[in-house]
Amino acid sequence: MIRVSPMPGEIAEGHLSRIRIVNGISSRDRLIERLRAQSNEPSSPVLHLLAAFSGMDSTTYAIDHSMMPALRVASRDEAPAMHGSQEGASFSRRLGMLAPRPGSRVCRRCTAQNLVEQGFSWYQREHQLIGVDLCVVHGCGLCVFDGVDAYSEPPEIREARGEFQPIQVDVAEQNGSDSFVTRFVSISCSYLHRNAPLSARALHAELASRARAVGLRISDSGNRPLLSDAILEQAPKVWLQAHFPRLFSKSPLKKHYPIDALLMPSAVAGSGDAYAMAIAAISSNESDSRAPIAMSTYVPAGR
Repeated sequence: MIRVSPMPGEIAEGHLSRIRIVNGISSRDRLIERLRAQSNEPSSPVLHLLAAFSGMDSTTYAIDHSMMPALRVASRDEAPAMHGSQEGASFSRRLGMLAPRPGSRVCRRCTAQNLVEQGFSWYQREHQLIGVDLCVVHGCGLCVFDGVDAYSEPPEIREARGEFQPIQVDVAEQNGSDSFVTRFVSISCSYLHRNAPLSARALHAELASRARAVGLRISDSGNRPLLSDAILEQAPKVWLQAHFPRLFSKSPLKKHYPIDALLMPSAVAGSGDAYAMAIAAISSNESDSRAPIAMSTYVPAGR
């Protein structure tokens, strides 16, 4: 088969589709069969097969092209396996080709720029993150395709067919340098460059310390606001309702466990977007919001 290298920031499922199209293979399943047939380890996760086909080691490919760093931000393990490692192959098998949300999203300016510079375009990981409505490079609203097999056709083909619809977004509200959404997006994007999950227990302890310092309630009872209350107060209502409707509809001082449980001394990991909202709510600015994600009890070597 013709080797098709992944492009910078390209999501793995989109890369798989480009390989299929360039090689004239009829279906995703048929391509995976071909990849397994030429692999020395045919039972490997699809993500690892893509890495080998691209001439890359599986950890580098996972960190650069999968959404696992955003889907698996924390782990109950004190020394979690690196994304894409052989030790973490079960996570690669379960999460390696997943996107955080249904459909696919593109920035029309990115698509146009890629066409001029490369002659084709691709789906970028940062555009697929939950809660991201604007391109982090151009600051303009993204467009969404909500159909099935969302990455099976190149962005320029779907664009030519009129299949992308603009996301309705208040650009000024979300682009503010000190806005909650700006901090949330910065944190979410920073996940994509981590080589392994954080220890959930260590991250929860750090978040609890910071939340207590800004006057939030850590205990089950009391009159101080909860972490989820702080998010409700700071996040734009339209954005919150669009992306996190259950949190949006919660009552004041009533726990919303996907958020408030992140302050408990537990090794049970939360979701990446929950951590991003938590950190954004207890951080006063964008640089301060990076600290909890930068900390870790375990920093694997090799990256």
